[in-house]
Amino acid sequence: MYMAACMLRGCCSWYGYMATPQLTRICCCCRYVLLRGYTDAPEDIDKLIEFSKQQPSMLGIELLPYHTMGKHKWEALGMKYVLEGVKPPSDKEVRKVIQKMEDAGLTVRCDVKNTTRME
Repeated sequence: MYMAACMLRGCCSWYGYMATPQLTRICCCCRYVLLRGYTDAPEDIDKLIEFSKQQPSMLGIELLPYHTMGKHKWEALGMKYVLEGVKPPSDKEVRKVIQKMEDAGLTVRCDVKNTTRME
């Protein structure tokens, strides 16, 4: 989604965006990474909700709380882990976002247990 492209530009080795016209014939689900300090601001969530509600074939949102389980892969490749120091969102923060989306009438899929810190 184009709304997060600028925010992610500074923390990802690759970034991109998809300016999607209204999806009318293909059912889809939006996968959204909840990344503290990057994609978790209330206005970001509001934009996601607004965008999702405008898509007639949107089945729901798969909320993906950031975690550090893959950090070792970067280290094994000798690459800098650009999200060093970024903490995963707490279960409470994730549940708050889920509730906001559900209150807006969206279907949300999220495994809050995955937010457990692996450090």
